[in-house]
Formats: sequence, C-alpha cells, structure tokens
Amino acid sequence: MGIPKQITKPKFDRLSELEKQVISLLARESQPIDRIKLLENDTIPLSDLVNALQSLSRRCLIEQQGSSYTVPPVLKQYAIAHAV
Repeated sequence: MGIPKQITKPKFDRLSELEKQVISLLARESQPIDRIKLLENDTIPLSDLVNALQSLSRRCLIEQQGSSYTVPPVLKQYAIAHAV
C-alpha cells in the first residue's frame, strides 16, 4: 500500500527542483547508483549534485550504501507514480 500521499506529498513539495531531479534519477534505477553514474546525465554539475545528495541524506530521503545511493522503496514508488 505504501505511505499515504498526505505524508509524502508535503516532503516532496519542499524539495528544490535539483533535489527532485536527483530523486527522479535515483528512483528510475533498480539498483543503488554512484555519483559517477549520476553525473553521466550531464545535467547536474558535480558541486550541485554533492550538495543535493547531502541535503537529501540529512532528511533521510535517500540512502547511502558505500559510495552508492538509492531511494527507499516507498519513496521510490511515490516518486515514480507522481513523476517527480
């Protein structure tokens, strides 16, 4: 069933456009991906990517596994369903 929309929507509404872009990139992947793969999209400068990853990690909206990142399953489902 997942997290109700009324809980996740406010969290996503507070994200910057860059953070939404990072969440979207991570949500499309089935496995954790590292910064190098994220940088391959050529739309996010390294410094902005690092800042977005740190911000999202602090808010527990992404998970870091070694040098790779992923979106928790429930948030991934929300991001994909709502085309974040």
